[in-house]
Amino acid sequence: NVILTARQMGLTNLSVAYALWEMIFSQQSVLFVTHSRDAAQASTNTLAFMYVHLPSWLKVGLTSHNRTEIRLKSGGSFVASSSYSASIGTVRGRSFDFSVFDNIAYYDSPLDTWLSVYPQLKTGRVVFVSSLYREGDWFHDLFTNRKFVDAHYRTLTWDVHPLRNNDWKREQIRNIGKDCFAMEYQCRFL
Repeated sequence: NVILTARQMGLTNLSVAYALWEMIFSQQSVLFVTHSRDAAQASTNTLAFMYVHLPSWLKVGLTSHNRTEIRLKSGGSFVASSSYSASIGTVRGRSFDFSVFDNIAYYDSPLDTWLSVYPQLKTGRVVFVSSLYREGDWFHDLFTNRKFVDAHYRTLTWDVHPLRNNDWKREQIRNIGKDCFAMEYQCRFL
């Protein structure tokens, strides 16, 4: 899946929640790549928070938990990495059932990251998620030219968010202008 999304739609947290579901119910190994080390650590913290707040009957037990990795006794695992770390091979020697490339338009070198990680994927179960950054960048090209034939391409604009309405839109346009709103929330280059 390739998802072009408006800003602040909650897709990072949704992706982390889905990763936890895969870990618990399918014992999947999940790689979560994001634009920075801090964001990678934050995603691990988010997953840990979600796990702690599960009902007890869903908790399968942890075997390890550190800044960038969580392993469950059932075999599921979550590894978070910055795009830089992934592209220089810090996750080499491992294989993953499912991967998320979060905010990929903001990676310094998204193609290098993708080419470095791709051989480690057991399956083609990959999600690319990002808002727009620059016209002509790797994610923009991937999305507009439909580079992956078998992928599902989706666009999520501001108006699918349940807490956003036309009053919210008018306020945002007043604060950031029409052009910026079009790019950040309507997923459009001008």
